[in-house]
Parts: sequence; structure tokens; C-alpha cells
Amino acid sequence: MYNKLYISWSEFDSSLKLFAERIKQFKEVTVSNIYGIPRGGLMVAICLSHLLSLPIVYFSLTKDTLIIDDVIDTGRTLEARYSEGYKVASLYWCKESSFKPHIYVNQKLKNQWIVLPWEYEDKVI
Repeated sequence: MYNKLYISWSEFDSSLKLFAERIKQFKEVTVSNIYGIPRGGLMVAICLSHLLSLPIVYFSLTKDTLIIDDVIDTGRTLEARYSEGYKVASLYWCKESSFKPHIYVNQKLKNQWIVLPWEYEDKVI
């Protein structure tokens, strides 16, 4: 059973600004574009694209592409890309994941379910 952690728009905005700063300070590779994992990572990637003035790519990933997801829980979604040498970043990361992303902002607990502001069950956006 998961404990839901509801993230407000204000909390999301603060985390996003910190995320952008960490990406700017990232020295392992020059990030030329970003790719958002469909659904969860796409909203985060769009916001980062605006903050960092970086284009979003939809296919044809290169090693200077930073792959963005909202939450890395088990690691299964991005494990293959990470193993192939792509740079991976996430707003939330669970330390029980199969890998640690190159950049993350917040750590989540294994039994937490992160609910971002656009996912609220009682909201229509």
C-alpha cells in the first residue's frame, strides 16, 4: 500500500527551479536538448525546456540529450537507457531504484506515491 504525497503547484515550481539549476551545473556532458518520458516526464521536460531554453526532442536521442522523468521508483523505465550511457534526470528518485540518476531533486520513500499537481484526482485541468 502506498502513502500518497500530494505536491502543490508551489512545491513543484520550487523543485523545478532547483532542477534547472542542477542541470546548469551538470559537468559530465553539455546538455543540448531534453527528452521527456511520455506522460510523467513530459510535463516536467516541457517546463525545463522553457526555463533552460533547451529544445525538446521526440526521437533520435543523442548522448547530449538529458532524459527526464518525473519519478524514478524501481528504475525499470529508464534502466536500459542509463546502461547505454544516456544521462538521466528525475524530479523524484527512490534510493531502492536499480540505479541512481545523474541528477535528481527530491528523494522519495519506497512506499510513497508522488501525486503531482496536474494529477490530482479531484481536479480537472
